[in-house]
Amino acid sequence: MVLFVSSIQFSISFIYTNSNSTMSGIAYCGIDFGVDCCTVAVCNDAFPTKYDGPSEDAPLPLVTRPTPLVIVNELGHRSTPTWIQCPQNDTDGFVVGATARDQSQRCEKRTVSAIKLALGHSPSDATMQSAIQSNVWTCSITEGEKKSVTFETHEPRAQDVETTRRTFSAQELATSVLKQLASDASSVSGRDVQGCVLSVAPNATKEENEAMVEAAKQAGFDEIAMLRSDVAVALAYGFDKQSVAEEADTEEEASASAEGETKGETKGVEMEEEEEEEEEAVAAIINSPIQRILVLDVGARSCTASILLCSDGLFQAVHTVTQEGVGGWYIDEALVSFCAKEFNRTSKTT
Repeated sequence: MVLFVSSIQFSISFIYTNSNSTMSGIAYCGIDFGVDCCTVAVCNDAFPTKYDGPSEDAPLPLVTRPTPLVIVNELGHRSTPTWIQCPQNDTDGFVVGATARDQSQRCEKRTVSAIKLALGHSPSDATMQSAIQSNVWTCSITEGEKKSVTFETHEPRAQDVETTRRTFSAQELATSVLKQLASDASSVSGRDVQGCVLSVAPNATKEENEAMVEAAKQAGFDEIAMLRSDVAVALAYGFDKQSVAEEADTEEEASASAEGETKGETKGVEMEEEEEEEEEAVAAIINSPIQRILVLDVGARSCTASILLCSDGLFQAVHTVTQEGVGGWYIDEALVSFCAKEFNRTSKTT
């Protein structure tokens, strides 16, 4: 959760720091749209109405970053489940969040979760086929315009079931969730939030990102930016703010430590060449000004590890690996299964 919250907190600060003063007085929010839950952070006056810097076009100083606030929704939670209950007629509206999740058993044919898995995909994609086979959704999946994913909902308990049948695209449902997040952000900030920074997965495809941006536009955001979640986390923990002096001190300490270890060790005259090369490689890593950062994101349904390089405040993504089937959802299932087996083993049943 710390990683999750930090990424969206920095998302707004990133835009604040890297934009010029012409974008004054705009309230921004940072959004992490996850598979099973989403979080939003807000920052009032993300851009000051007046900036007395050396140049109007110069980026705002790093020290002027505001402190974003991860908001608490109307139910008192810092995250909102990515569940949505679809209306059964034209007069009803969408129900988003914990209420939709808690009523999913009663309205399973009108409730959609894991919307993010469908964004930017078609029903025939391997990702969608895998999700369908895993029974992620309880309503029917059809193909809509431009081969997009469409959910067909109905209310089986209605007197006339056919009148309750509705179809909603994945993008339309994502828009409804984003509208709810924008509403929560506005209620906390007391202003109309006009811009957002979307924290996107490192391995997200172009189609997935485009679908997310389009959903944000339809939700009413005028200005939209995207920031990789792994980079946002690295920035949130200050890897870009290490000064040259701090780097020099770190290098000197590392060198002194390496020299002390070298002197303290008794080495034979005939040292193997492999050991010497290994020590040289280790020393090169210790004294290198390039920071190597591992970002591990344990989500609800998958786990992603990213390796980043940071030099002079600039980040470069080296490699990203995602393991499906590892995450909070499966940990919960494993714990429930274990507790059930232990209960059956220790309890007497007739």
